[in-house]
Formats: sequence, C-alpha cells, structure tokens
Amino acid sequence: IRSKKDFLALTPVELQKSLGMGTIALSYLAKSFFYEEEPIGFICIEMNKNQKLNTLAKELLQIFSEELRQRLVDLNREKNILRKYFSNQVITRLITTPNYEERFLKAREEEIGIIFADLSGFTKMSEQILKTPERITNFINKWAKGVVSRVFPLDATLDKIIGDGVMILFGPPFYNSSKEEIVKHMLQASQQIVTFTKSFLESPQNADIRNHPDYNRFGVSIGINYCHCIVGLIGPNNDLTAFSSGVNITARLQGLAEPNEILVSESVKSIATKSNDNWQFSEKKSTKVKNVKEPLGYYNFIPNL
Repeated sequence: IRSKKDFLALTPVELQKSLGMGTIALSYLAKSFFYEEEPIGFICIEMNKNQKLNTLAKELLQIFSEELRQRLVDLNREKNILRKYFSNQVITRLITTPNYEERFLKAREEEIGIIFADLSGFTKMSEQILKTPERITNFINKWAKGVVSRVFPLDATLDKIIGDGVMILFGPPFYNSSKEEIVKHMLQASQQIVTFTKSFLESPQNADIRNHPDYNRFGVSIGINYCHCIVGLIGPNNDLTAFSSGVNITARLQGLAEPNEILVSESVKSIATKSNDNWQFSEKKSTKVKNVKEPLGYYNFIPNL
C-alpha cells in the first residue's frame, strides 16, 4: 500500500481493498502539532465476518495504539536529533543497537580525524555581494548541505557548522575504522569539498560572485589533523563534539590555509605516506603558534583533482 499516494489517509474501505482483508477494525496513529494532527500509521485487525470487538478488546487496542504512537513519536524525535550529526544509514545502525548512547555516544578519549573547512573571503562576499540576510543564509545552507552530503558516505560525522565553516569528525566511537582508513577518508573528503566549492561558486545562481574582482580570493580553506580527543556527547545540552589541543591545531591549520588549499598535520602526512595510496605532499613547513612553545609543522596536500 505504500505505492498509493497518501496511503496513511486511506479510508477503511480503501484499506480493506488494498490489503485484501474482510471485516476489519482500524485504529489510526497520529502525532499532534498544535491544533493539527499528522497521521504516522495505523493498526488494522482482520476479524471473522460479522464479528465485533468487545469492550475489553477495544480498550486493549486503544492502549496498544497509544503506546505504539508514543514510541513512533519518540523514535522520530531521536532520529531528528541524530540527523544533525549522522547519515541515515548510521542513524538506523545506532537506533537498532541496544543502549547505543552508552556504547557509541558517551564521551571518551579516542584517536580521531578532524577537518576544519572554512569559506575564504566570505566576509567580503557577504558585505559586497550577498548583502541580504536571506541570501547569506541561503548561500551557507546550500554550501554546508553540499559539503555534508559528500563527506557522510566517507564515514564522517558532522560536529557543527560554525558560521561560514564546518567541523567534521572521522573515526571512533561511531565508526570502527583504522587510522589508515580515517586518513584516507579525510583526504578524499577534502578533495571533494574543494571540488564542490568550486562548482558551487561557478553555478549560475552565483554569477555575481564570479564577476567580483576578488573572485580568485574566494574558495575554501581546509585544515586536517589526526589526534587524541575527548569525543562524544558533551556539555549541558549533550552536544556531540570533540575537544583537545589537537582540535585547536586543526583550526590553526585551517586559518593558515589559502583559498582552495589543504594543510595537513605531521600525523596525517606520516600515516598517509605509509599507506599504499599515492598521496602527494609538499615539503615540510612550520610556523610559530601563539602560546605554544614548539613551532607547528605542517604540509600542503596536493590533491588529485
């Protein structure tokens, strides 16, 4: 019956015909939105001809319907929260695992991969081209959704959208990936983010951006790191995030990167060069970092675009 349009609103007669049933007792399930109700399912019971439900059976059906309706509402609420961080495939795996919050989301120390990606030149773009709050918001939403849709298949988790940038996590506790797989996925993701951003800026809807004299200064700058972190649901709002000095280093790498440039930490470069993939990097560079004794070493990742 799912092939039928608005199948949740089918009448009892239509349901009987669709399901090939005889006499039925029907209970609709709905969730309330202010003064309206949205159908989310139904319970359909087939009975012998001319049979009716007695009072006890009706009460049991009502209790079962309410319990099932509440569970569906709670499940949808859980899914909506998890959608902020995970792909639908991961959400399905999580919610079908008993005690998944304790097993996968409780804060713990792990070695993970981190990407910071930020739109270069966005302040000037906003002030001189996009201008209106509506267009600025629409621009960021489309760009961020495009980035997320490309990194989710690479076992990525969205930590947060920070203004005109995104923070993305790779690896445990949500995925059982080796450090080699994590680094491979991060490098692939960074290439896809750069490619998508270029095509996004070159789309017809952004023709005025391409005509700006500083167009070559617009793009995406990316920092990549692999490090120890505390990761999981953290803080008063139980937000999924990661924190450590390694997170700060990743943000600093992103801040050093030029438009459409990808900078990686020494740990990422070391893991990548030991793999069988033919990744290309520049010679080592270093820079002094505020409040850090040792200079920050890093490499340019040369993507195969």
